[in-house]
Amino acid sequence: MQKQNTRQTFNYLLYAILFAIGSLALYFNQSKGENKVVEEKKLIYTPPKIVDDSEINKGDYEEVHINAPLEIPDEYSRPAQFPGGQEAWRNYLQKALQHPQQALINGIQGTVEVQFVVDNDGTISEVKAISGLQELRAEAERVIKNSGRWEPAQERGTPARYYLKQPVTFKLE
Repeated sequence: MQKQNTRQTFNYLLYAILFAIGSLALYFNQSKGENKVVEEKKLIYTPPKIVDDSEINKGDYEEVHINAPLEIPDEYSRPAQFPGGQEAWRNYLQKALQHPQQALINGIQGTVEVQFVVDNDGTISEVKAISGLQELRAEAERVIKNSGRWEPAQERGTPARYYLKQPVTFKLE
């Protein structure tokens, strides 16, 4: 009987030790991140800090002036233009534009937007009315196509293609 009590006590102690080891193993696995519930984290934007020159160790970095104004020389970029400038262009449109006869009869007026390209040789191409009443579109395209040779755009002193959009307005008087 005493052997049986000793054996039961021994088994009880063995189970207690195994339980303690298992609990410790489970605890350490959770602390390493395994079987751990991941919390959702929010990203917070922090804008860069603006510092003055006294806070920068100039020996460690190349000096760059990011707030300096960007200077583009006149010969770098120039848009295409009608010979004689805006005033000449306005005069040309007023003289060349003819209100379509059918639109006059029906009392139609409005604005047509025409897109076109001034090629690097000054010629006009890809003329297309992109908005406005159908009755007025053909005349607006005709006036742009017949405007002659333009002064091409300049990019670093070299002629370049230039895309334009021009509203053409038809008014009844």
